[in-house]
Amino acid sequence: MVLLLVTGGLVVFGLVIGWQWYFDHLNRRTAMAEFAARKEAQAKVRADAASAVELREAAASVAVETSGGGPRVSLGDMAKESRQNTDSSSVPSETVTITLPLDASSPDVQQADELLASYAKVAKWQEKLPYVYQPDRTRVLMEQFYDVQKGSDPVSGALLNRGRYRLDGTEILHYTYSCNRPGDVLELAMRRNSDGKFVLDWTSFVGFSQMGWDAFKKERTTTATLVRAFGTTSDYYNYEFNDRQKFLSVNLLSPDGLVSLHGFCERDSPMGVSLSHSLSRSNSMSGIVVRLAFPEKSESDHCVWIRQFISDRWLVLP
Repeated sequence: MVLLLVTGGLVVFGLVIGWQWYFDHLNRRTAMAEFAARKEAQAKVRADAASAVELREAAASVAVETSGGGPRVSLGDMAKESRQNTDSSSVPSETVTITLPLDASSPDVQQADELLASYAKVAKWQEKLPYVYQPDRTRVLMEQFYDVQKGSDPVSGALLNRGRYRLDGTEILHYTYSCNRPGDVLELAMRRNSDGKFVLDWTSFVGFSQMGWDAFKKERTTTATLVRAFGTTSDYYNYEFNDRQKFLSVNLLSPDGLVSLHGFCERDSPMGVSLSHSLSRSNSMSGIVVRLAFPEKSESDHCVWIRQFISDRWLVLP
């Protein structure tokens, strides 16, 4: 009898503990799912706003001249609201990155590989539209890059690595190739389009900037201009930015490695702290997205303000 009572007690105790563990586990999973959903929704709102601004500014900066036979950049016609909305104190939020399993033989990866192979075969930028993310949005950016800035796609070599990730709720395939870019590496991201198929994130692939680097230096525009660059901290201080105690100095290199600038922001500002932290995580050049502007009556063609730090990677998630 005693043995039965003890056995029964242990069974009941085990059931209580088991059910308590189950419900605790279920509650934790539910809380995690709700947290992930909130983060994804917040990231989408932030990225949709950034995407809309980039598109609006690119469209505003393209002016077609019939006399010259092609379009050119006209910074004076840029939207006033893009200047007013520039927040010099804003910094990118921390990205939630989750590594996902990748099966090279899966239909998704094979479809992505076939799309990249097809993209590489076409010559005209209009023919590339079916292969890029959000082609209706990207068309304006591609027109500016290829026709106005006379840009070209990076030349990639051997495939070095592939990965699958979820960044702030957005699934991407990430490819790394050898390349003629600074650092000898090309990073390529693919995302699901509205039909569920993986397509190329073109803006990060080419390193799209709102204005060509040569034109930006020549015009010395004081308008905050979106730029994708390779960045490293620097010990260069000169002209308006000769106070090394006050300013953080960043060496900025164009995606093709042919044009360089020196960017400055206040060292102890939230932006300066965030940018310094991001660049210190790598011993080599880091891909960053920033807004740059020349000082009024600038003393040089290569020392500029960093007006905003948008992202610590070229992929900006819309």
